[in-house]
Amino acid sequence: MISKSALTFALLVALSSASVAGWIDREGNPLPDSPDQKAIGEFGAWLLLTNNVEKALKNWGTPSETVYLDTEKNYKRNEFISALIVFSGCTEDQLGHCNLAVKYKIIQPDGKTYADLPMQEAWIGKASPGKALQMSIGYVKVRIEDHEPIGTYEILADVIDSNLNERISLSSKFEILE
Repeated sequence: MISKSALTFALLVALSSASVAGWIDREGNPLPDSPDQKAIGEFGAWLLLTNNVEKALKNWGTPSETVYLDTEKNYKRNEFISALIVFSGCTEDQLGHCNLAVKYKIIQPDGKTYADLPMQEAWIGKASPGKALQMSIGYVKVRIEDHEPIGTYEILADVIDSNLNERISLSSKFEILE
């Protein structure tokens, strides 16, 4: 996870004309898949956690070469934590639209399900961003309250490209401190 840094090192672009793609750094070096960032061909998705979704959305919508997103691994009880998907390379339908959905599940420290959320829109029936990065329009906001356990929680996100008939399964852990 990035800690209060720029979302500039990861771009999803084709690495060659042979349809090999993946996450690369600013110098063009390939980055391996990780639990929170994966690619299948040109289709890639990244699960980001932030405690300031309003600022993240504002920064994302401001034209610039870099996007600053405050992300953390440690949170306090009663603090809102938002999970966002950044994606690229979705498959276009006949109209040039992407059809991405995301299904979130949150696991609490004892391994039990904290929340199993219904499928929601990530980017459905909207123009494809091509190889440019795009942030999903839907996101999840969770707050761990006083009566809930402290410890490590995990957010699972299945990002589904229905035009490609592929699923990217992502996960990210966060710690709730006393």
